[in-house]
Amino acid sequence: MTKNAPRFALILGVISVATALGVSGVYMLTHEKTLEKSRVTLENALKTLFPEAVAFEPVAAESDQSAGWSKDAGVGKAVGPTGPLGYIAVGGKQGYSSRIEVLVACDGDFKILGIQILQAAETPGLGERVKEIKSDATIWQAMARAVGFGKSDAPQTPREPWFQKQFAGKTLDQLIVVKEETDTNIQAITAATITSKAVTDAVQMAVEDIKKAAGAPESAAAEVR
Repeated sequence: MTKNAPRFALILGVISVATALGVSGVYMLTHEKTLEKSRVTLENALKTLFPEAVAFEPVAAESDQSAGWSKDAGVGKAVGPTGPLGYIAVGGKQGYSSRIEVLVACDGDFKILGIQILQAAETPGLGERVKEIKSDATIWQAMARAVGFGKSDAPQTPREPWFQKQFAGKTLDQLIVVKEETDTNIQAITAATITSKAVTDAVQMAVEDIKKAAGAPESAAAEVR
């Protein structure tokens, strides 16, 4: 047994190294896929909020303008063919069961143009309804479309999740979560108040960052430059 001890130690060492390399390889592979998925999600969100934009640039003067805007660059601005279109920023907040990240677009008066949830993994059927798109089709229309009837070749306008759609046109002081139907505030998702509040807080953080980066005092508007 004593004679075989070095041999066993060597075998265990080889197994340990192989296992470590395997785990490291899997991590690198999945990490790259996660980063790529996040990049595509952000690009699609930017195109949805500012479809006419030709570039996204950081607002901070010390940032490298040629590198373009990224989440790490803080507040950014969307630039169209004829000039600035609005501001962008990402806000984050812990939800019920996951961290939530939201991309927010504002105009020069700091009114919200729209939001896109970049990251959220809340409870299915409850908090995950922040991504829910309501259908106005009847059950018969839905069944007909499922088998190929009633389809149109005309381009379809992308539909927004009903919860996220509430934020368009709102100002910072209107970002208050309420349980009843409302046109002036944000209606919470039934049985998912924590998630509703987390998304709203993330949006509020982003708007506040935009105002600060634009050098605006409280309740003031600023030109997008």
